[in-house]
Amino acid sequence: MTAEEVESKFSIGSRQRSEPAPDPVGRLMTIKDVMDEVKISRAMVYRCMQDRDNPFPKPIKIGNASRWAFAEIVAWKQRALAMRDEAA
Repeated sequence: MTAEEVESKFSIGSRQRSEPAPDPVGRLMTIKDVMDEVKISRAMVYRCMQDRDNPFPKPIKIGNASRWAFAEIVAWKQRALAMRDEAA
């Protein structure tokens, strides 16, 4: 392999900006964001975490703050719809 091939393959010495890595978690939501998204109360969010069939996602703790991953909230809603459709 020539030096040019190595340089082009591994972008050695290139000044190109690399694209930022995709965020694996996505947007983080506060409890108020979650309440608005799902249209349930704060107490109901925490009660739904205890549901055995379709538990609500647990929060990510950042210091004293709790944040929920938007993608997990969407997945929970999709599971709830699927469970409803299976029961019908």
